Amino acid sequence: MKKELFAITKNGKSVWLDPQGSSHAITHFTADPTLLQQTKTALANLDATDSNVYTEIDLGQPIGYSDLVATNPDDEIVYAKRVGRQTFTRFTKSHQPVATHTITVWLIHEDSSYTLLSAWFGPKTPPFPGDKWETPESKPFWNNHALVWGKQAIIEGTETTVCPW
Repeated sequence: MKKELFAITKNGKSVWLDPQGSSHAITHFTADPTLLQQTKTALANLDATDSNVYTEIDLGQPIGYSDLVATNPDDEIVYAKRVGRQTFTRFTKSHQPVATHTITVWLIHEDSSYTLLSAWFGPKTPPFPGDKWETPESKPFWNNHALVWGKQAIIEGTETTVCPW
């Protein structure tokens, strides 16, 4: 794994990125190239002090579009595995992305710096059900929220309308 320096936080911590794909951020940057520069801006405004940083950063103005939406019983729901993931994601075909002024970042502390695991436009969420980071909030949250269909790369042939969790 060859990491590249990605950004420096407000308190001078280096943030590294593996451009070969072990970071989920790479798939998000590919889907929306504006996210890359906005993430660098967000990290420059962040004081990173915890061993693992999972936080939402408000940049104070609209900066992009979040794929995360609340769902209702009338939504057309489909599940699929996204590229680079082992678990299913809940998608809706009934909504469009919504404007946001936040970016969520997930950093892991290694030595005296951080590695960027993921970044996306929009709010912090519980991990998906079935993920190794799953929490008690995961299923209740994801049973009522979804990502907008067509905005994320999926693994062909994994689509289903049956809830996998």
